[in-house]
Amino acid sequence: MAVDDVGSSPTTTSVPVPTTPPPDPSTPTSTEPPVPAPVRSLVINEIQAGNDSTIRDEAGGLDDWIELYNDGPAEVFLDGWSIEDGSRRWVAPAGIFVPAGGRVLVWADEAVAEGEWHAPFSLSGEGESLTLLDPTGRVADDVTWPALVDDTVYGRFPDGAAWAASIDATPDAPNPADPGGSTDPSDGLFPADQMVRFDIEMSQAAIDQLYADPYTYVPAALTYAGVRFEPVGVHIKGQWGSFRYPDAKMALKVDLREYDDSFRLRGLEKLTLNNMVQDWSCVHETLAYELMRQCDVPGPRTAWAEVYLNGEYRGLYLHLESIDDVFLARWFASAEGNLYEGEYGQDLSLGWIDGLEVDEQGALDVPDRSDLVALATLIAQPPTEGLVGDLEAIVDVDRTLRALAVETVIGHWDGYFYYPNNWRVYHEPTSGQFHLLPSGVDQTFGWSADLYAAAGDLAWWMLEIPSVRARYDLALWDVADKLGALDVRQRVDDAAPVFWPSLQADGYREMTPSSAASSIDGTVSWAEARPAEIYDVLFP
Repeated sequence: MAVDDVGSSPTTTSVPVPTTPPPDPSTPTSTEPPVPAPVRSLVINEIQAGNDSTIRDEAGGLDDWIELYNDGPAEVFLDGWSIEDGSRRWVAPAGIFVPAGGRVLVWADEAVAEGEWHAPFSLSGEGESLTLLDPTGRVADDVTWPALVDDTVYGRFPDGAAWAASIDATPDAPNPADPGGSTDPSDGLFPADQMVRFDIEMSQAAIDQLYADPYTYVPAALTYAGVRFEPVGVHIKGQWGSFRYPDAKMALKVDLREYDDSFRLRGLEKLTLNNMVQDWSCVHETLAYELMRQCDVPGPRTAWAEVYLNGEYRGLYLHLESIDDVFLARWFASAEGNLYEGEYGQDLSLGWIDGLEVDEQGALDVPDRSDLVALATLIAQPPTEGLVGDLEAIVDVDRTLRALAVETVIGHWDGYFYYPNNWRVYHEPTSGQFHLLPSGVDQTFGWSADLYAAAGDLAWWMLEIPSVRARYDLALWDVADKLGALDVRQRVDDAAPVFWPSLQADGYREMTPSSAASSIDGTVSWAEARPAEIYDVLFP
């Protein structure tokens, strides 16, 4: 009643219902501490499964490698961490801390005896998987990579982020944000926006030998990006106007395989270092070969380089891609054909073919120059429309006409069309066709002549056939269009900050900076006016 007199309802207290049943008193309680959550701040950040020239280990070996990166906010104690490749395991050495943002390299070379940072397995360039295990044995990270070209990497770009293949190998250093679009490691040797550097070391005996026999390889050492190759072969390059002895600005050929067939630099077997003594502008070859590539004419890549000899700065050079089997593989269906080179005045006629130099003897091609004989025999006949089919069978006519058109448009007076000189032909074995490869384009962009006054036998013979001459006109038109689109002035403006400081510091240069600047201006003006001159001839 008292409750009713208060005039209120009695209060109640709700009791929570347990979501799990109470423990069974008959079950013994575990005294083991709870298993900690796996630490995931340590990740696999970059791997290289084919290290030909990227980095050497402490013993000088070019080993596969794995980079571990601490992507977390605190240091990681490595005790108990390991990496597995499936059946084999590397266990981290004791007592090592990796700070936040830090990284360590593990060499995957199957040589445990070399040290604690060497794993008992190597990495497959055909693709494989790795697993990173934390001290509890749980998976902290893993990676599966695709087939990789030697000297490329599979990494996270930027550090700790998404995986991608790249030519930007950065062992023990931060990964760039952008992996880039190239998977050809040699592209890194031909940057458009920065200088490359090559250090060459030669004994005095080797230098003396170059004075006595400049075109025979002598032993030397080559260092690029901290990786040293020794011995490599070096000899002087050039004829007539560009030849210089070692006490001047000698041009150089470097063959990494001359003494050790395993040596490669980012996939390249040879380096060509042009001294540019006949091109005071320092841009002729870069512009000419870029125009060739724009016209689908096989043209080597270029980059400006600083060359040091025995620690002394020898000046600004042009790093020119060597025309060899590596170059051929980038342009043709097969690189196993014959590559021939003509000397001064040599041609493709029957009287010259036995004297042509064989730069590459292709494994899939004829060993007896019968390919050259077939071509020389054809152009020994009077040129007629009836032979166009025979010509097409053994010459890539349109690409060769574009090569000739490039020579005439850039004023290559020292090339095949007008001399002949500075030329190669490649016999591609799958098609059976020859391709003309112009070279030696340092003395260009300043001279012009009759667009049809061919001196090379093949060029003259083709232009005597009206239908082929009409195709040559179309090639001239196309090359002139592409030269205009190249925007030479902008190209030079972009390039000058890259090479100009090195040119000014070049104690071996044979021109003054003011002479170089004047030559650059002349090159730009000539190139800008050239397309209109071609149009005036084609469309009078």
